Amino acid sequence: MRNAMGVAAGAILVGLLAIRTAQADALSGTSLVTALHQGGYVLLMLHASSPPAPPTAGSAEHDNTKLERQLDEIGRSSAQAMGRAIKTLGIPIGEV
Repeated sequence: MRNAMGVAAGAILVGLLAIRTAQADALSGTSLVTALHQGGYVLLMLHASSPPAPPTAGSAEHDNTKLERQLDEIGRSSAQAMGRAIKTLGIPIGEV
């Protein structure tokens, strides 16, 4: 019974997100920023640019001890630009 309730709640949430997404699709420019100021949206950003392959021990940044792919220069620049845009536009970010 509890699992069925969870599935139903999940379906309702997906439905509500779909409605909000459809509403956001119709917004742009000032009307989009105004809506974002009111809250209730989930901002989804894809990972910024990174090299196609993980770095080698010699090419990795010193703090990348697991040799994981990290942002390249374009990725760092675009990630910083996204953060600046959110801050400049005053878009509130709630707890995640």
